[in-house]
Amino acid sequence: MASQAHPAVPPNPLLILLDSDVVFQIFLADQIPTLLHIKRKYHIQPMVVEAVDVEIRKNKKFRGRFDKVYQKSVDHETVLILDARSLPAFVTSDARSVYESIQSTGLRYNLFMDYGESYTHAAAVILRAPVVSNDHNALRVAQKNGLDIQEPVLGTFDLVVFALQTGHLNDRDCEEIRKKLLAAGEPVYAAFKHRSFRDGLPNFYARLTDISIPAIGSPSPKSKWDQRISVLLQ
Repeated sequence: MASQAHPAVPPNPLLILLDSDVVFQIFLADQIPTLLHIKRKYHIQPMVVEAVDVEIRKNKKFRGRFDKVYQKSVDHETVLILDARSLPAFVTSDARSVYESIQSTGLRYNLFMDYGESYTHAAAVILRAPVVSNDHNALRVAQKNGLDIQEPVLGTFDLVVFALQTGHLNDRDCEEIRKKLLAAGEPVYAAFKHRSFRDGLPNFYARLTDISIPAIGSPSPKSKWDQRISVLLQ
């Protein structure tokens, strides 16, 4: 169903860039369907840069545990790799020049950040696209070294809370995601670390929301990084 026009909301972003830490949390929590929900209902394509694709395929922590599910998500274009072939569908200017700009900016950022996140943030700045990453230290490093960052930077739980707000998940689903990530030793947003999902939600500021639906979570930002992206059903 197409959305109604809303003059206060810019168009939905064409894509959303996932860092490797978020991709693995999505796999651990069995949340590929949430990426499909965002893609199909909101026409926002989940993507990874080539550097993150390399990190996922060569990750030592999980040692190939998610190779099949990752390859399936790529084959079905649930997750698209941002490269010279896919880029033209997402830019209106010369794609080759844009791609080269991403590569040169990523190389510069890699002097201060890890491999995957440097090219992810570079692509986000060049394309003005949202990033989903749980590494807030990268934001502090960027700020310290005068590197541009496309804000806001979302986290895994922004996708989870968005899926709850838009009816794709329920409270029980979200609590199971929280438990799975904690059981796997994964970092969890502070609001949910020592509380159930429902008890922690009032302390979480949702940075991705459907503006046509009442927002959930904290009504006010909890940190300087808390800005909001508003989208509409397409």
